[in-house]
Amino acid sequence: MTTKVRFYSSLLLLPLVAGCASPKLSGVGAAMQAAVDAREISGAVTVVVTKNKVIHLECTGLADMAAKKPMQPDTLFWIASMTKPITTVQTGDLPTGFFQSAQYGRYGGNYGWGIGTCILRAPHPGVAAMLSPGTFGHGGAWGTQAWMDPVRGVAYILMVQRSNFGNSDATSVRRAFQQAAVEALAQKALTPAAQ
Repeated sequence: MTTKVRFYSSLLLLPLVAGCASPKLSGVGAAMQAAVDAREISGAVTVVVTKNKVIHLECTGLADMAAKKPMQPDTLFWIASMTKPITTVQTGDLPTGFFQSAQYGRYGGNYGWGIGTCILRAPHPGVAAMLSPGTFGHGGAWGTQAWMDPVRGVAYILMVQRSNFGNSDATSVRRAFQQAAVEALAQKALTPAAQ
């Protein structure tokens, strides 16, 4: 378990050591650009990894709107609430956060808490529709997300900088990123060159 925690924790550092010339999954950049165009976010760094390699790393939009500075792989992000995985221990039987409210579909019972991370017990419409049971992760108040799907062997990391997300775990930005990545991975699996 310690090895898995170290591995997944190290994934958050990948943008610091990789360049945006890295592999890209089709559709992810377009999904993030749509969020930028809709002014939901100013920009994002998206990362998708397996246990063996980075399969997607892409920068979209601006890190600093006033200076018109583009996102870079080494852009620094606030990671509010992302410290919970290393500071909190709770039981897996507590329904979690925002998803208990009617506004977010009353899906609180579909989630529990592990060692500080949210664990998806059962997929539901919206941000978890494309994830497997047992997927774990968390999102911060500034929009940064890290979700690991152990069934597919894939981690989805979304780094954005936006204050006042009502519920960053349930945003259309997260849903669009994950959906585009899952669709691109499915398409890649169907192509003979990917085998």
